[in-house]
Amino acid sequence: MRTVCSTSMISDATLVESGQTSPTYRSDVSSEEAEVIDSQESTEAGGNVSAGNVTRHSFESNVYNLLASSAAANTQSGILFAWWPRSHDWNLAQLVERTTRCLPAVRPALDRVALPDISEVRDLWDTWSSLHSLASNQVIWFPPLLEESTIADQALATCRMVLKAMSAEHDPDGPSCIYPMYMTQDIQVEAALNSLHVIGDPEDHNLMLLSEAKAWMHPRIDGGDLSVTSSLRDVLSPGSFGVRGPYGYVAATVEDLYEARVRLQQECPPGTRLVLKPSSGSGGCGVVLDASEADLDKFDFTSGASAILEEMVVGHKSVQSPTIYMIGDRPCGLLSDQVLSKDGTVNLGNKYPSNLRSDLFPLCVSAAQAVNKAWKLKANWGLDFVINCEGVPIVVDINMGRPNGNLGIRMWASRCPQLLSIYSSSWFIPLNGPTIQDLTDALRFTGLLWNGSEGAIVYQHAVGCVSQYAVASSSGNSGLQALLSKLTTLMLKRFGINI
Repeated sequence: MRTVCSTSMISDATLVESGQTSPTYRSDVSSEEAEVIDSQESTEAGGNVSAGNVTRHSFESNVYNLLASSAAANTQSGILFAWWPRSHDWNLAQLVERTTRCLPAVRPALDRVALPDISEVRDLWDTWSSLHSLASNQVIWFPPLLEESTIADQALATCRMVLKAMSAEHDPDGPSCIYPMYMTQDIQVEAALNSLHVIGDPEDHNLMLLSEAKAWMHPRIDGGDLSVTSSLRDVLSPGSFGVRGPYGYVAATVEDLYEARVRLQQECPPGTRLVLKPSSGSGGCGVVLDASEADLDKFDFTSGASAILEEMVVGHKSVQSPTIYMIGDRPCGLLSDQVLSKDGTVNLGNKYPSNLRSDLFPLCVSAAQAVNKAWKLKANWGLDFVINCEGVPIVVDINMGRPNGNLGIRMWASRCPQLLSIYSSSWFIPLNGPTIQDLTDALRFTGLLWNGSEGAIVYQHAVGCVSQYAVASSSGNSGLQALLSKLTTLMLKRFGINI
């Protein structure tokens, strides 16, 4: 049986996969070595890299070095993690979710993190810092500015407050890099004023805004004519890498949508169904599967948004959806597998590393490097794929302009002295749900709390919101599955939370 997948089903979810273990930290690994795992580790894990590649940990443990190098900073530099949202998305849920996503990446006695001064976030920090040996001076608290109607740009105001607070410490060994969620012009100016290197890529890219990079996946139709701007189709021509993008077009009007429909009917096999979605959407928002003419007519262009009409990718019964994280031209880990709902539209979690066939990793890396020849990105970005029924990897999403959803977990795992199998996902904390201390105590009592070689870490906690966690094991897939089974039972029986 085949499964039909929308090419928008991959979002920036949680990270990671079963079947291996995580990297031994090596500070002497050069970026030239940072490529892939050796055949022994690949075999033990169900592997996804061929022989002749260097050890897996040689590039996983190099994540911090690669990020610092991308900003032309010393590889031993401390980092100020400044992962707040954009001003137009400035609300309680976004503020808490964005800023705490980086907690696993904060290194003891070296990095700083900027967090909103909210009681739940303070509770989370108290628990997290105690468990992971972080000092009290590693956090910079800023007012959340949720009720400040007089402040036109909360993100810029927060940036200035945080950098002023860090500057006031007069710490010669303080961070020399700032890693923002979004590398805006304002961030670059403020960082320069404070002599900080900025990790990231400017969002005002010459091809298009990084936040709109999904629209680059397809040629644009303007009045029935193809625009001269490049697209993924130009970079990954069929047969060039064994990887391709979905067939599709970007449209600015209903008339363009109909023109795109005609072109796709000519390019795709008979009976191919189509997906309609906004080019600026994420997480499956606004996606119409098996779009009809009526759906084309109803698309709302009034806000100036463009639409994407593309083929549905027909995949396996159990959707195979690997994803790759890059830092510039280099992978910062193996492929991971996205765990998707049966219809392929909802990301339920991720497993790292992937258990899919071994040739996919070099194929996907080559495709990513080809994409980056056009974009020339230096920092973190990524690609999501779906394996179609012929076994061909199809690029279904481009993730640019902010740290990939599970980068913090990748950075945390890179510091572990063992190779880890990791599953990460999220659970919903009800209004009357447990506190972070309740969860921590329950995990400790049942032997599920991270102990240095296996266990669960909870790095987000917000009542009434979805919060992220990860489970890791140095005993491979079997150890990971045993932990997940125990955690599922604990959360349901003790707190009534389904995971």
